Formats: sequence, C-alpha cells, structure tokens
Amino acid sequence: MKDRFKYTGLAHLIVISGSHIGLVIMGIVKILDTLNIKYRIKYIAALVVLSLYCTLVGMSPGILRAYIMGAMMICPRIFFEQEDSKKSLFVSLVIILVLNPYAIFDISMQLSYYGSNCDNICLSASRKTVRNKVFRKNEGGNCQGYL
Repeated sequence: MKDRFKYTGLAHLIVISGSHIGLVIMGIVKILDTLNIKYRIKYIAALVVLSLYCTLVGMSPGILRAYIMGAMMICPRIFFEQEDSKKSLFVSLVIILVLNPYAIFDISMQLSYYGSNCDNICLSASRKTVRNKVFRKNEGGNCQGYL
C-alpha cells in the first residue's frame, strides 16, 4: 500500500507531521470545550491523548520532534506560561540527540528540523513586519491600526 501512495505522489498524506499533532491537540481541546471541562484538565487530557497517539504510530525522529514540540506548547498552557516555539524546537533537538545521538545523521530528522526552523524564522519575520507596517505608534506610545 505504501508503494502505491509513493507511486501516485500522495505519500505525504499518510505521513505523521506537526500538523497532525496540532489537529489531535485541537480536536481534543475542542471536544472538551463542548463538555465545559476546566481549562487545565482539557490540556492535560490533550497531552495524554497526544502521548498515546504518538506511541501508537511509532516514535520516529520526525514524530518525536513534533510530539515534543506539541507537548512543549501544551505544558505552558497547563501552567499559565508563555509558549515559545524556538525554545521547544531546541529542546526537542536536544532530547532526541540525548536519546539517540546517531539521529543527527538521519536525513528525515535533518529535513524536519530545517523545515521547522525555517517556519519559525518566517513566522517571526512576518509578525514583525505586520506589527511595524500595519500598526503605528501614536504619541502616547500605543499602537493604532491603519484600518
């Protein structure tokens, strides 16, 4: 079956990635939102389900990276802290290399981190551009939109 997906060019549809991890987290949180579950409990449940999901599909370097980054985005919400995608990317790299130092030679891990780092750089640059171009500061130092 994998060969058929590769042949048709649709193999990326069955590969687990950060977007799948995000969908699992978002799905669990939204389902628990409809049940009026407390804020912390929702995210703890999302972390448990995410852990089970990633364990079931296997912890390849790409999935492990996405899992650690997802977990590091959930944990600050549990403890009411600010999330930091750059820190979570670095911590996930360190954890993977501590668990398996030879993973540094795995091309899928290299491409996974390269893509994630590019996403972080592009997103932070676009946020700065939007902040500087769309909003301007008035005399009182407050941001005021052009719209």
